[in-house]
Amino acid sequence: MRLEFDRQKVVLLVMLDLSSAFDTIDHRILLKTIESHLGVFSTALCWFKSYLERRTQQVMVNNKLSKSYQLRFGVPQGSCLGPVLFTVYAAPVLEIIERHLPSAQGYADDHQLYIGFKPDSRAQEEFAVTALQECISDVRHWMLTNKLKINDIKLNSSYWVVGNN
Repeated sequence: MRLEFDRQKVVLLVMLDLSSAFDTIDHRILLKTIESHLGVFSTALCWFKSYLERRTQQVMVNNKLSKSYQLRFGVPQGSCLGPVLFTVYAAPVLEIIERHLPSAQGYADDHQLYIGFKPDSRAQEEFAVTALQECISDVRHWMLTNKLKINDIKLNSSYWVVGNN
């Protein structure tokens, strides 16, 4: 983004925030992604499978403990591996972004999409807006297909135009 400022451009910035991202990861999709994108097979893949499966959750309300429920979705939060597994799961999102935009930044469930344009060029501004809209549409489609959801409330308030003039 700094480079865009140095080129006397303004930057249209969108911050993507996901709803319950770590909780909605589908184990089957994640394991297939680990296998196909990372080339992890046999014993190592079985290790990831055992790490994800047979996890349970309970809640306590008014000192009463609920029954234990098996978790079929999600990765452990607060672990070192959780953000890494999410990043592997969502790697196709970066590929989608790269098809539309010259650059983006992101880690785990936070992504910043941006594109620069000359402030006096209506054509460049329209191109930037269209590129971001198409990018968000394609990202949203991938996420719905893969059981993730963009937080629309935060998205609608996360459009920024930033410049140094």
